[in-house]
Amino acid sequence: MEHTRSTYQRLPVELWIHVVGHISEKRDVAKLCLVSTLLNSISLPFLYQNLNISMQNGREWDRQLSLFRTLQIPRYSNIVTTLEITLSGGYVCAKILDRDKSCTCEVYDREVGNFLSALRNLRSLYFRCRLCRANGRHSYLDTLQTRQLRVFRFSCSCLTSQIGESNEPNPTSLLNAPFMQAVTSMALACSNRWLIDDTGTISSVLRNPDVLPSLNTLGYIVSSDSGIFRFPNEFLAARPIQRLYYPGPPLLSYETPPTQQTLECLMTNDVMQWLSPIVTKYPDLYANLRCLGTITLLSSKEENILHALEPLSVLKLLHTIELNQFISGNTKNTGDIWSWENKFEPFEPSDSLVQRLGQQNDSLRRIYHVHRPYWDVQRTDATLWERNHDDMWTRRAIPFMDHWEVVNGALDSL
Repeated sequence: MEHTRSTYQRLPVELWIHVVGHISEKRDVAKLCLVSTLLNSISLPFLYQNLNISMQNGREWDRQLSLFRTLQIPRYSNIVTTLEITLSGGYVCAKILDRDKSCTCEVYDREVGNFLSALRNLRSLYFRCRLCRANGRHSYLDTLQTRQLRVFRFSCSCLTSQIGESNEPNPTSLLNAPFMQAVTSMALACSNRWLIDDTGTISSVLRNPDVLPSLNTLGYIVSSDSGIFRFPNEFLAARPIQRLYYPGPPLLSYETPPTQQTLECLMTNDVMQWLSPIVTKYPDLYANLRCLGTITLLSSKEENILHALEPLSVLKLLHTIELNQFISGNTKNTGDIWSWENKFEPFEPSDSLVQRLGQQNDSLRRIYHVHRPYWDVQRTDATLWERNHDDMWTRRAIPFMDHWEVVNGALDSL
């Protein structure tokens, strides 16, 4: 026993950090916090630095409430740098569980705000709201204490217009919140009422150079009061956006003055449905593109594919393209968003096709082969084709990545 204790005491802190870092289950890390003062100080960052908070059933409410209150204590709140949180109204709202009762989502939202306001060192926040729709929610976002946030993802339908409702904007634009000052990467899936000011426009907010001065990466699924999704021309005109995810085509963008020259990475659901006429008419418009997707082909014949992708040859910096794992002749335009009917055939590029694509575009170095849209057939596999210095292409299996991961450079790190 004495020997074990002395060995434990002699182990360097660096080795303990290495050991604890290989423990995958947070419940096991939590147990280590109870062993000794030393292991407590080593384990706490692994326990709280990266948090994913969601509710799987209504019985978790008390446990989650206890966690919220723990995270208001500076010793713990100062550790948190990455947070992904889903506010699940289905498990906390009394009205959903019993129609005769009043909605209790506001109580839950208030508890969330109390602990979020304590996270001073937060660098990445993914905020997903699934509460009952109501005005006035999440007002605490305007007063978050962190000034180090770099990545912000926001998904909320609280201000989405419904028949018979007033369409008043949020009292202040979320873009004006102080915590947004250092944000470089932002994804929005919400009503534009979160973003506009009293003039009713986003562009007037962005005229202030202090609003999102460092923003360069954008994911944009923002609806107007009429339910239409618009291309983020205001952001592209006002900020040097380099990486963009937008699900549908920028309708009419080739009929207006070009504003997209800064884009280096562009991800949409079916990019070739609209990009070809744009690069044909404005060859310099997307000249800086290095990464492009998703390309959904209409034919599996090599000659047809080469012809369809020939317009991309004017993009002299294009390094990576994303090809869909299916061929579809059933794409259709539904307003601003392109959608697919459930008819498709699997597509696997041949060695010959990949080689010829490389010859057609000298700068091409990578082809990411993945299934889009991923909600109809769940796929966890993907293939990455890479071109070596001898102009030979090799392929390897890699994990599935969603559009937002690709836009944020996940492919670049492989």
